[in-house]
Amino acid sequence: MHLLFLVVAVLLIVLLIIWRRDKVKVVMSVCGNREDVEKVRAEGYDTIVYDKCKSCEGIPDCKVLDNVGREQGTWVQYALDNYDNLPVHIVFLPAPIDKYNRFDRAKNMINTGAVEGGPIGDHENFTLDHWDGKDLVKSDVRPFRAWYENNIGSWDPNAKGVHYNGVIRTTGEKIRQKSKDFYQNLHRQLTVHNNLEVAHYMERSSGVIF
Repeated sequence: MHLLFLVVAVLLIVLLIIWRRDKVKVVMSVCGNREDVEKVRAEGYDTIVYDKCKSCEGIPDCKVLDNVGREQGTWVQYALDNYDNLPVHIVFLPAPIDKYNRFDRAKNMINTGAVEGGPIGDHENFTLDHWDGKDLVKSDVRPFRAWYENNIGSWDPNAKGVHYNGVIRTTGEKIRQKSKDFYQNLHRQLTVHNNLEVAHYMERSSGVIF
């Protein structure tokens, strides 16, 4: 009898995982990375691809973007492109997917419903002039708290905004809590360059933005 219960429990868990996977749209930000796209799709995930290196040829549901704004610019573009027809559940997944354990983290979010995110309070005075050996285009409003209050909303140090490495789980309903004008404002700031301080500000507030 105990074995039967165990088998039933396992089957229910498997069915729940399959149901969750089928209900999620995975949005990928890539620069080529065809193997990563194939790996995600081979596991059965419903995927749309935004490619910033003009490598969409032969890849279904792939859109070319200019190489600006890092992955945060891709997520804003997706929100604007699909604002009136967003799916219920969304996971943002940048490539390379094995870096920072991104794909395993994304799968855990899909399978368990987990949401990553740390409080923004520790980043109040954050600024960043250089990253990965490159000079960054500085934000017009600095430091992070000033930018946040100017673009996102009232400062709440406990807000779970910090999502490192661009992996985010959200919903269409949550995205639509912000207006199109809200995302257009971020889009304007992100489409000027690829190496932007604003992109790092968004990484620290993306749990609130999306």
